[in-house]
Amino acid sequence: MAKPASNEAKLPVIIAMVFFIIATLGVGIFAYTLTQDVALAKEDAKKANDEKATADKQKSQAQEELLLYKVAVGNATAEDNATVQSALKDPPGFREKYTKLMQSINGILDSSKATEAKNDIGLKGLDPVVLNWNWPANQQNPPLPKENLISAAVRNVAQRQLAVRKSEQEVKALDDAKKSLEGVVTQFNAARAKLDELNKQYPDDVKKEVLAAISQFDGFKKQFEATSNDYRKEKDKWNESDVAKDFVNKRTMSDLERFKEGNVRLLDQLESNIDPFQYDKPKGKILRRYSENLVDVDLGSADNLRSGQTFSIFPSDTPTRGMQARMRSVRDSDGKTYTRPVPKGTIEVVDVLGSNLAQCRITSEESTIRDRILTDDLLYNAVWNRGASEHIVLFGIFDIDGDGRDDIQTIVQNLQKVGVAVDGYFDLSKMQWVGGITSQTTFAVEGYYPSVSIGDGNRDGKIKILSELADVKRLAKEKGLRILRPRDFFPRIGYNAKLDITEAAINSAATYYLRVSGADTNAAPPTPGADPAKPADPAKPDAPK
Repeated sequence: MAKPASNEAKLPVIIAMVFFIIATLGVGIFAYTLTQDVALAKEDAKKANDEKATADKQKSQAQEELLLYKVAVGNATAEDNATVQSALKDPPGFREKYTKLMQSINGILDSSKATEAKNDIGLKGLDPVVLNWNWPANQQNPPLPKENLISAAVRNVAQRQLAVRKSEQEVKALDDAKKSLEGVVTQFNAARAKLDELNKQYPDDVKKEVLAAISQFDGFKKQFEATSNDYRKEKDKWNESDVAKDFVNKRTMSDLERFKEGNVRLLDQLESNIDPFQYDKPKGKILRRYSENLVDVDLGSADNLRSGQTFSIFPSDTPTRGMQARMRSVRDSDGKTYTRPVPKGTIEVVDVLGSNLAQCRITSEESTIRDRILTDDLLYNAVWNRGASEHIVLFGIFDIDGDGRDDIQTIVQNLQKVGVAVDGYFDLSKMQWVGGITSQTTFAVEGYYPSVSIGDGNRDGKIKILSELADVKRLAKEKGLRILRPRDFFPRIGYNAKLDITEAAINSAATYYLRVSGADTNAAPPTPGADPAKPADPAKPDAPK
């Protein structure tokens, strides 16, 4: 059996355990002490932070209050002003300070008013608005004052000084006036005393002089009355003479006006019988006619010829015989008969085949038996030239088919398609130009005019149309344009248009404009001066039908 361990063998273990226990207690006490120190340190740090936050807040409030006073007084910098307008951290708190400041200023002002009122001084030279600073309730940050305290003080002092200076000047002026008045009174008293003395010394002499003056005045009066009577008689003679002269002048002016009207009528009649294209030259000729309605001509792409171009056809001997051989009587819309050269027919280009060759369609023929279109007949178009075109404008009513509707927009589009340069036309629906007369415009084509009769319900409207067209015609003449009537223009360019339009059809077209004047007609007006090579959009209406 083994021998039990001795106490000496257990001693190291006991010592180690005692040391361990003591060390554990020491570490625990140290840890506890350290934890308490950390907690106290955190509490001190929190307290310090709270005190710092409170100090910062008080500092910020003090800075805002200082900023408020600086802005109000007027010594704030640009940075201070920017802070007031956009960088405030606590607008409600700042508004409270603003309210207290304004109440303080208003209280001081009220106290000053009461003091001056008690002293019977008043505020005559002081503007009651000392600090003009209004902060609307719906605005978060305040605006800058319109006028700060320094500016208000300077202004009020200046006003007070100006009032004092003005008052001093008024007092001085009053003193000067008083002295002047005293001098006048003194002079008046001296003169009065002298007059009294003279009256006492020379009463009889004064009476004699007064009577002599009265007698002289009576003589002047009689002479004036006699002269006035003579003047009245002469005036009556002059009036009778003026009446006679006025009668003669009126009769002379009436005769002169009748002479002018007759002269105008004679000139119109003379111009109406003159062919405006009497010197027109042929533009080409017919090479062959190979069917009932097709011909070839010697014009083509080299002449800038386009499909749709129209020509009037005259005999081959026209240059030698002149247009006199083709003169015919033509009845116009005014019921009068005029002599005009009548073409054999008209053609329209349907296809450009080469540089000097084109195929055309016969669109009208004066007589298919006695006056047929033949080979070598000549092509005329008064406004078309090889590679170019004359510039024209149109005004008036253009009813080319007699249906009682104006076709001016259709005509403009058709002329532009065949290369005629239309610079503008006068739109009667709006009483204004679409486009207008330019420096290149040569001809003005004058359309038809409505007639006015007694009892016409559209009398005023028609008179307005006639007045506008008269102004347009006068402008065309002032610009040096050659005025053409439809009977002269359309037949000479190969354009098929009805010329014997009735007066009723023209009045019907005018009545349409009276209904739509100033309104949108829903028509797409052509653009004068546009490239004639680009035809108008067929989807758009041609004219106000």
